[in-house]
Amino acid sequence: MSSSADPLISPQRGAQFARRYRRSALMLGLAMLLLVGTAVYLVVRDRTQVWSTAHRNQEDLAVAMQSSITELLTQPIFSVQNVAADLSGRTVVSRQDRLDALRVAMRYDTLSTYLGMRTEQGLLLVDAAGEIHLSAAAARTLSFDVPAGGLRLGSLVRLPDSEIWYMPVEIPAPASLDAGGVVFALVPATRLLSNASSLRVLPGSFVTVFTTDGRRLIRYRTEEGVLEANGKPVPEVVLKICAATPSGSFARASTVDGRPTIFGYSNSAVLPLIASTGVPETALEAQWRSLAMGPLMVLSVGVLAVLVFGLRLRRALLQQRDHMDRQEYMLRHDFLTDLPNRYAFSAFVDGLIGRALVGESFHVLLLDLNNFKDINDTLGHAAGDTVLKTLGARLKTLVEGRGACVARLGGDEIAICVPDLPADSNEAGNEAGAVTRLCEEIQAALNTPMIIHGVELAVTASIGVAAHPADARTSTELLRCADIAMYRAKQDLASHRAYEETLDHFTPEALAMRAEFAKAIRDETLTLVYQPKLRLADGALVGLEVLSRWTHPTKGPIPPVSFLPLAETTELIHPFTELVLRKAIGQVARWRAIGHEMPVAVNISANNLLEQHFADTVRTLLADADVPPQLLELEVTESAVMRYPELMLKRLHDIRAIGVRLSIDDFGTGYASLAYLKRLPVDTLKIDRMFVTHLDTDEGDRRIVRSSIQLAHGFGMTVVAEGVETQVAADLLKRKGCDQVQGFHFARPLSVAEIEAHWLARLPRRELEIAADGVADGR
Repeated sequence: MSSSADPLISPQRGAQFARRYRRSALMLGLAMLLLVGTAVYLVVRDRTQVWSTAHRNQEDLAVAMQSSITELLTQPIFSVQNVAADLSGRTVVSRQDRLDALRVAMRYDTLSTYLGMRTEQGLLLVDAAGEIHLSAAAARTLSFDVPAGGLRLGSLVRLPDSEIWYMPVEIPAPASLDAGGVVFALVPATRLLSNASSLRVLPGSFVTVFTTDGRRLIRYRTEEGVLEANGKPVPEVVLKICAATPSGSFARASTVDGRPTIFGYSNSAVLPLIASTGVPETALEAQWRSLAMGPLMVLSVGVLAVLVFGLRLRRALLQQRDHMDRQEYMLRHDFLTDLPNRYAFSAFVDGLIGRALVGESFHVLLLDLNNFKDINDTLGHAAGDTVLKTLGARLKTLVEGRGACVARLGGDEIAICVPDLPADSNEAGNEAGAVTRLCEEIQAALNTPMIIHGVELAVTASIGVAAHPADARTSTELLRCADIAMYRAKQDLASHRAYEETLDHFTPEALAMRAEFAKAIRDETLTLVYQPKLRLADGALVGLEVLSRWTHPTKGPIPPVSFLPLAETTELIHPFTELVLRKAIGQVARWRAIGHEMPVAVNISANNLLEQHFADTVRTLLADADVPPQLLELEVTESAVMRYPELMLKRLHDIRAIGVRLSIDDFGTGYASLAYLKRLPVDTLKIDRMFVTHLDTDEGDRRIVRSSIQLAHGFGMTVVAEGVETQVAADLLKRKGCDQVQGFHFARPLSVAEIEAHWLARLPRRELEIAADGVADGR
């Protein structure tokens, strides 16, 4: 999760979208299959219907044609039968008799064009007018075989010089005429097919008329109106099919053109005739395609709609995924610096913890930029944002390739997690360890000057370091430990600080203790004790140092070393200090009421001085109790003053302006420079007990004490030595010019009653000497 290892989307998120996309694709596939299946069903159904309808229609057409032809041929048959009947039974039949018989029959025959007979005596042919049409050519054309079954439909013939095809209807001539004679009628074929032209048939349809012995008489293409006479014999297999039932249909290739065809047929009940209709399957396919166009259009529209919907759904899913990616990226990254945020950093650390093998370790570094608020206040927040972005980019570049994670936790806090970083060691000739080297590299990267709004800036940071698993085993605990170490580094003005258990005042027990301590502050159950300060010259009481005590309701007395850090490291420092000040000032007011002007000294924290209105609080407390400000002394440690020198100097001047006395506590431990020390508006310098305890045995401590006394006197300050526990130490301090002392050798911290009984009772009222030389002039 450094600059090169920050996934935009987790594998779980990618798998989730893949599953969602597969489900959507499956549903769309099912919809497509349903559409295709429905369309195929409709198309197949239409084909089945077209073919079944074609079979049924062809049979119906064949029956209709057969019935029409049979009915039409009734008249010619009746005519030739009448001619035969008129001439039968006569002994001698003359040519005139034959003509008369033919002419009489023609009067009532509206269908036949000619009636005639052929015998050994010759051929006679008369028309409707009774005229004789006979020529040598006609005689040769009209040669008939004698019907064996009594009635015969002959092959179509044409008379010379005529384009008309005639179907001969033949019966044997009576025996009175001639053996082997034939009486016949010539029926125009087109008259037999007159109904065919009115039929609504498909393109390519035709009508066929053939005899039961397979002679093809007529093939009529209805669409073109073309009549084909005679033709190829009908196959035996077709004759068998037609002989099986009076009517029906079948499919087979046409013997004329070879095309697959649906045939319908009908057998005449009175004539040796079969009428057949046919339609090519190509015409049916055209009709089927026309019918299938609807389902195919529906299918096409449906498929197109599904495809469009699928594409839009895919695009929507991708857009949603991209949106979720962006949301997740924003959830895991800081908007300003584009660094991972606290959530992403914790996830990264948790991942390392989960993958860590036994013996593997890594470090978490927490950086807090020093004096970053000054940049915002001076140059504006836009400049501060630019600084954060620049530093974030530098840190990402610094750890690139190390598998590290750089994250902005908020404000000016930046966290870095570095895997496989060895612990600090001083091996190999006291070389700095890996952690120290990394911290130095970080400080170098931060301290490289940058130009912001025309101002050259160089930034430093306080760095806290926590190690896994030595210091903590969860991401939250590692950050907490690093935070504790970072604040200690900031307090110590150090570049970095590694976490130590002794720094940790934030255990669950400490949390409970802090809550109980806060309750004690609210309930004002804390008590004060007072340790006398004595003048070395004559042992006179010159003041009291106020010390706080807490008696826990169940645990009993809690030592200050346990509860003071609870106030120092939290926001409780402000109500705690105010409570101590109020009680101490109130006690001074009560002693004044009984005639004792007793100065008291109260320790304050650097955090109190950082509070802008602290001086106003002190002024208000003094005014409310009607206590002169010179009776109050505030003690602040040298290290606290050096933490924020310029700001502390301003706050101390604000307090000194009230008239309150100031003292530097624990002098010698904070490394204050002489140039700075001379600027401090303080009245007293207190030598820390660490230099007093071994004063009788340690020459170095004696030199430090002597130098400190001379330095303080040089600045006009009163010197107080703390922790004096032996007369030897007291004598040494007196010889070196120390002004005042306090310690167990003279008095332990005492209650108000003990102070009044053992110290104030020996003093005359209103005659107490106050603070050695400096009270009256308010210095």
